[in-house]
Amino acid sequence: MAGHPSELNADGLLNDLALLGRPGFSNSALWTLKWEVLLSLLLPVYVIFGGRWLRGWPLKVCLVVMLLLVGALVGPADRPYQMGGLYQLPVFALGSMIAFGWNEIAFRLDRLPRALLVGLWAIAVLGLSSYWLAYAPGVYIGQPQLVAVTRVAQAGGAALLLVLSARPGGWSAFLSTRLVRWLGTRSFSLYLIHEPLVVVAGNLAGAAGLPARLVIPGVIVIALVLTEIFFRLIEAPSHRLARAVNRRISNRQSTPST
Repeated sequence: MAGHPSELNADGLLNDLALLGRPGFSNSALWTLKWEVLLSLLLPVYVIFGGRWLRGWPLKVCLVVMLLLVGALVGPADRPYQMGGLYQLPVFALGSMIAFGWNEIAFRLDRLPRALLVGLWAIAVLGLSSYWLAYAPGVYIGQPQLVAVTRVAQAGGAALLLVLSARPGGWSAFLSTRLVRWLGTRSFSLYLIHEPLVVVAGNLAGAAGLPARLVIPGVIVIALVLTEIFFRLIEAPSHRLARAVNRRISNRQSTPST
């Protein structure tokens, strides 16, 4: 399929294994892991930044939005997987502020009038879909600066949807259902395996001359099955190993030296 190498090479595989440079040679979904590694390394900074939600949060939000806009303008806004740290890293700052202010957010949302909540929902959905709306028939926006603004709106819309989920009932209750929670816990496994599966299915379907409408339902079912297998055999054991290592380190630190 277009955008994927026809042959593997050592440099590309090394980038994918070490998450160096621009990972994603063998599986383009790996490009996000580079930023997640940086998040882990910079976690203390995000904790300090988001730890005091009620103190100066409007200024923090403005700062994050400015960084997002600069990062989007540097671009390329039409290829988010190639956008640099000025766009990718501030997104984690939004998540940090939301995490630390979760209880306060829920308290305040529960006291907002319904009309205002509906307006916030509309803003969130429009922001999240703004990039695609900009390319809708008859609405095409050719200016790179405006396209960059839609990328900022997407990040803001996603953050606002997350904020709205803090309100008890409704959307929050839906996100707590068994099916959605299952998808949430397996989402990372699904993210990692979906592209290789889609590429293989696309190549096989193309070779067999099968239309996409016949292939997609089967691919979805296979993806969900493989996701569960990947989660049980790889992701869940990795989580248990990480917790075990953390407990061992904590026990050593808490044990007095003799």
